[in-house]
Amino acid sequence: MLFFTSLFILLGFEGSYRRHQVYVKALEAMGVTAVIGHFKEKQKKCLKCGAKWCAHEEKQSDVNFALHLLHQAHINGFDKAFLITADSDLCPAIDLVLDTFPEKELVILTPPNRYQIAREIRSKVSTFKIKQKHLAVSLLPENIYDDENKVICVRPTEYTPHVLRKIQITAT
Repeated sequence: MLFFTSLFILLGFEGSYRRHQVYVKALEAMGVTAVIGHFKEKQKKCLKCGAKWCAHEEKQSDVNFALHLLHQAHINGFDKAFLITADSDLCPAIDLVLDTFPEKELVILTPPNRYQIAREIRSKVSTFKIKQKHLAVSLLPENIYDDENKVICVRPTEYTPHVLRKIQITAT
């Protein structure tokens, strides 16, 4: 199984960065391989007022995803792959895998509220929506342990299944 993400090393986002690091460690402890991209600084300028600021854009995530998908197909690492994405930038990689390895099956699982924007990618393979109910039954365990049986991650209280149900009932 592969996991692709980007690393938040942005000034002012230290809390997010720490939570992200813990999440990646938890996934790795569950047997997931993390392939980390990065953010690149990019200078932006407002066309109306001329104000300038530094923004960050994600780099290498799509390319990493595509290369690993193709590599896994090449080494016969899967018969059927489930891709969690709505990103049409992956269409060329999907086409290449399907053309080169017609025996392979690719299935797209679109994140909540992303199904409609995934039109192009949906036209290529079977596609299913990830719903809130799927997320609720797919939570990581309450505690995740490393190889030495030390707790490396505790699931946040707001992700406890009974708390999620209360939030969903209140929101409807």
